[in-house]
Amino acid sequence: STNYGQYLATDLEEAVGEEADALRESISDLLVDAVTLTQELINNLKTVDEPTNEEQRELYTLMLNRGLILRLLGEVSEDGTFYLEQASSTLENLAGVAGDDSTHGLRAYMELGRVLVSMGDPCTAVDFFSFVVDRIMPRNYEDWDRVKEVASQAELDQRWLYVEMVVADLIGAAMICGNTDEAVGWGLHFYNMRQREGFELNALGNLGFLALARALDAGGWVGGRAADGGLAWYGTLEEASDAGHSKRNRQTAMDLALAVAQDVNR
Repeated sequence: STNYGQYLATDLEEAVGEEADALRESISDLLVDAVTLTQELINNLKTVDEPTNEEQRELYTLMLNRGLILRLLGEVSEDGTFYLEQASSTLENLAGVAGDDSTHGLRAYMELGRVLVSMGDPCTAVDFFSFVVDRIMPRNYEDWDRVKEVASQAELDQRWLYVEMVVADLIGAAMICGNTDEAVGWGLHFYNMRQREGFELNALGNLGFLALARALDAGGWVGGRAADGGLAWYGTLEEASDAGHSKRNRQTAMDLALAVAQDVNR
């Protein structure tokens, strides 16, 4: 129900008139039943005195899906305030019981950020999104090197996938807030880490790169060597030059935006 609801919600973005009204009703009917079922299942699991690890994971997954369904309901409803507030409460509870650094806790913060954007508070959403990315793949390369010392390649690939899931939301929310520096900074962090580590780009990662291209469209300059994963954004050419980047290692933000978009297109 969650996946189908998301699929229909994507169609709703392009629908108008009677078609939009019919889609909105279909989504609402589908998700109201689903959100009711999640609460019943959550209540059943909460009655277990000594839950197994599997039952605990199932409970957390249900809470996460309930939050996502409530967010979708809030977004497709004419006045979705009630659903969005319920989504926020469910996800905050999930992060509290699962733990900030757990898989379900980090997923809860991703969804909380999306709820906040839907509630018209993208600047607070940036805090949630950036918390997730920095915990999974720190911008401080010394911290990241310490992660690599103890993590397997499979674990590193999983971290990359999680960053792909949230980076477009992070960049977009920062741009809505008018914080170009932060938006481009996180986008270049994503770009640099792929260059440094050679991670495979998935469909969600392409959306992240496109979000970076849109942020770079705001202007400015980029200094550093792309091949080394050491790119940084500067508001002016003088700032890039003062940072020690030679002429051959400087390019306009627009040039990089076009290159990134062409890479995604290929």
